[in-house]
Amino acid sequence: MTVARSLRHLMHITAMPLVILLVFVAGIAFRLTQGDLPLPNWVVDQVEARIARDLPAGSVSLAGVALAFDTDAGALRLRVRNAELTEGDTSVLMVPRAQVALDGTALLTGQLRPRNISVEGLALEIGRDADGRFTFGTGGGGGMSALPTAPGAWLGLFDAALASPFISDLDELRIEGVRVRLSDAITGLEQEIEDGTVSINRTEDGEAAMALLLRLPTRTAPANLALTLERGPRGAAARVSLTRVPLAHLAELLPQVPALTLVSGVAGVSASMTIADNGAAGPLRGRVELANGVLVDRPRLRLDRAALAFAWDLDSDRIALTELTASSDEVSARARGQVILEDGVTGPIQTQLVLGETIFDPDDLLERRIEFSSGVIETQLTQAPLGLRIGQAMVTGPSGTARVSGRLAFDPDGLRGALRAEIPRMAVRQVVALWPPDIQVQARRWVTNNLVGGMAQDVTAALRIEPGQEPETLASMGFDQASFRFMRFMPPAENAAGVVQLDGQQLTARVDRGVVPALAPEETRGPETGLADIGGSRIVIADLTDRPPRASVTLNANGDLNDVLAILDNRPFRLLERLNQTRSLASGRVEALVEANLPLRPGNAPADIDWDVDAALIDVTSTDLVSGRTILSDRLRLTATPAAVEIAGDATFDGIPFSGRWRQALPPRSTIPIDPTAPPPPPRGLPEPASLSGTIRITPEQLADLGVSVGPVALQGEATARIDLVLPRGQP
Repeated sequence: MTVARSLRHLMHITAMPLVILLVFVAGIAFRLTQGDLPLPNWVVDQVEARIARDLPAGSVSLAGVALAFDTDAGALRLRVRNAELTEGDTSVLMVPRAQVALDGTALLTGQLRPRNISVEGLALEIGRDADGRFTFGTGGGGGMSALPTAPGAWLGLFDAALASPFISDLDELRIEGVRVRLSDAITGLEQEIEDGTVSINRTEDGEAAMALLLRLPTRTAPANLALTLERGPRGAAARVSLTRVPLAHLAELLPQVPALTLVSGVAGVSASMTIADNGAAGPLRGRVELANGVLVDRPRLRLDRAALAFAWDLDSDRIALTELTASSDEVSARARGQVILEDGVTGPIQTQLVLGETIFDPDDLLERRIEFSSGVIETQLTQAPLGLRIGQAMVTGPSGTARVSGRLAFDPDGLRGALRAEIPRMAVRQVVALWPPDIQVQARRWVTNNLVGGMAQDVTAALRIEPGQEPETLASMGFDQASFRFMRFMPPAENAAGVVQLDGQQLTARVDRGVVPALAPEETRGPETGLADIGGSRIVIADLTDRPPRASVTLNANGDLNDVLAILDNRPFRLLERLNQTRSLASGRVEALVEANLPLRPGNAPADIDWDVDAALIDVTSTDLVSGRTILSDRLRLTATPAAVEIAGDATFDGIPFSGRWRQALPPRSTIPIDPTAPPPPPRGLPEPASLSGTIRITPEQLADLGVSVGPVALQGEATARIDLVLPRGQP
């Protein structure tokens, strides 16, 4: 049965009761004011017979017909119950209720003119098979009829309906309570919708419009679907709108379009197209809007608002994206481009975008926003299996350039794939801002806290993702002009250059160039502050998954001896404080290797941190190691641990050649957590005096200068002697 025949059957059933009105015009007006007036069975039989004469086949049965007067509208109405059209033993069409409104003015002149027809309870079926053919049925068991696919054929069908004798004189045809069953073999859609409305309205200038309004049930507020076709003198305009539909609901309705499962949010669609009188259709132009969009696999990536405008020639596989915008508190972006449907909406989908201004500003944490002025994105989304290939994604602008490529597979057991990112040069803080906060959280936190300012260069990151596992990461970032904090309470290095590398769960930071200001505790930077070179220093965190992770620090400190001693007087070493000395303990130059091992956690106590110092002292002069005596040396070796400090080597002791060792035991380390806001603790006494031991080449005169007396023994010449001295502090 064709659509035209279905429409004719519907009109026969609802309009033919008009023939009986002539019999009842006189004498029933008062009765109608009291309520509906049922017509006798013989009249109903005549109406059924009259309708059947206009049908090419089949018969009509009416459960009842009543005459009514609508006082508010001032019109007579015929009300029909349970009209059924049958062909043989098959029920073709069922109409539970129908109502015809008559023009009262025309009736007084002897004319029967319907003003509008209203039908309730109609059931419709609309489907599409696997070959893309649309079908239509009335749900009465009469089978499905083929629907045209070309827009021009739809327009012809609409014109034929408007020209039918049952509609041509109507101002309005309204069908309420429509139950629509939708099925689509291509997308997997199977949905039954109730309480729909179909209407056809005609204006005074002869134009007409048809509308289908449906309310789609969802778990939240109902979504509204509206389809309209407006016929004018030069063609028609078709419009469709879908409002407030959750993407999760769409994904359930369209199981063969799994791409809808990647994003959650609430979407709205509006689109329109024109159809000329000759059937030529213009492009489908529309707009899609998304609110509260969230990537299902990455819930931290969200968009408050996103919208795209499109134009689609339905005979083409390319959809032009004339505008695309996305924004949230953290990001805003604009783009244009195209979508290529390789095999319809269920096949692979290519996206090619040209980016406009893109701004990234997470929680206003950056001193300046990350700004990109242009870029390109090329991707292919496959749906069986569901996956995404990023051919290239590149942005460039005032903040620098960034590139991403890779593949992702959205397996049932989780996300799988590999991504690669490259940034030739960009501010360090902006690179960290682009670092996803849920990937290598400990490494990201360490870089954020310890590499401040400066520029990143030659940044590469490779990410491998497996379901149920932490992403495997291999990354490298060069840096320069940075402030580098190698230990929490130490003065940070300035103008530092080097590289940070991440290999799985191991993080390594190397400083190739940088200087540390020689600031002891409570000192501030001034024009006379010295600098120590720390080029070649290194920090290694062997396993970021340890709780807490531990860091091994290797600090190469070269410079003035007073400056390095001042630096080593900071927490956790407090070397001079524990020696009860000042930085003037000795002068000269130093090449120091400082090694420390510590847990990366707040609240460390000095006893939690292991360290040792091995340093070469060059061109040394000291009058404080041995009070009142001058020690000179071209080169000495200093070693220090939390237990003691030792200085050994060849020197002159008040001009006397000496080879030996100076040693000072240190007080036990504190077990109280370090509080940088607390005042320094009072000095702790040394556990024992310093000592000096070694051998000396000496003459009698030099012994006398040292205050060593041998009594009446007369000495002459030169000899080697061993000395062991205890050096109480403050005594000669």
